[in-house]
Amino acid sequence: SGLEVGLTTEAAPAPTPTDDDESSIGPLLLFQSHELDDALASVTAGGGRIVTQPFDYPGGRRFHFSDPSGNVLGVDRPDTA
Repeated sequence: SGLEVGLTTEAAPAPTPTDDDESSIGPLLLFQSHELDDALASVTAGGGRIVTQPFDYPGGRRFHFSDPSGNVLGVDRPDTA
C-alpha cells in the first residue's frame, strides 16, 4: 500500500509538561511528504496551528503542528540521495 511505519524503543520518557508547554507527551507521529510547503499550507487550511516552523536536520526537513484537538504531530520531508 506504500505506507511505511518506523518505531524506536530508544527514546527517553518525556518530562511532565507545564501548562504552557506545546510539546507532545509520548511518541511524535510524523507524516512524510515530498512537498513540505504544500503540507504546511494544508495543515493551516485544515485548522492546524504550526508549533515548530520548518527546520533542517541531518536527513531531511520537518515541522510540527497542533491539530484542532490539540495533538502535536509532524510532517517530514526526507533528503533524497
